[in-house]
Amino acid sequence: MRWPRAGIAVLAMAITACTVAETRTPGDGSAAAAPPSGLPSASSIAEQSPAAVAAPVEIVVVGDSLSLGDSTAFTADGLGEGSFVYWALGEDVRFVGGDAIPGATSTRMRDRLLKGSLVIPACDVLVLALGTNDLGFGVAFDDTSQALVSLAEGGAAPRTMLLAIPPYGREDQPPSVSYNQRLAMLASEQGWEFVDAAVPARDGGGWAEGMTSDGIHYSGDVVRLVGEVLADALVSSPG
Repeated sequence: MRWPRAGIAVLAMAITACTVAETRTPGDGSAAAAPPSGLPSASSIAEQSPAAVAAPVEIVVVGDSLSLGDSTAFTADGLGEGSFVYWALGEDVRFVGGDAIPGATSTRMRDRLLKGSLVIPACDVLVLALGTNDLGFGVAFDDTSQALVSLAEGGAAPRTMLLAIPPYGREDQPPSVSYNQRLAMLASEQGWEFVDAAVPARDGGGWAEGMTSDGIHYSGDVVRLVGEVLADALVSSPG
């Protein structure tokens, strides 16, 4: 699991108020006693309060085998190192639910949502990592678009993040190039964020050397790099 880029330890200091051995007459104009030398002032304590530390971004991911990787279950405890989601998590990003099924299309996941098989819990960011199988199975893009919109509406998260698909196949001009252009346009129309987390695996429009074993799935350490790109996008302010 990814460690945060800057580990910040916040020390909460508890100070017991002591009775000041001074008798004052109401209205005598005497000032409050200053804290003993060496103790922090109330203003400095407030500045160091844990409340000032940003809460982790809670995410839900709906995806396919690229998201699932070698996970034993698509849960925070079940994610495996072969899942890019695993590498996106840390103290600043928390996984709270979703689903990922090998071979899943966006339309299949939409249908699962409508049937109640897919539950999208409350979260800060809904990550939609679908499209590779839509392209592979020839799902009409209009159907894909409608399914993705239905998933986003079902999640009703403050932020929806649509991921670009990685290269598809080994062609000189992979069909993923034009497909991602259409995904980006959809995201813009819907007010979503569009993130190309697969950029570390690319060389031009296709796969970089050694980044895939079958032309579809990630291989080797690139999974970690993809997860780190996603993490950067999640903790960045949208816009």
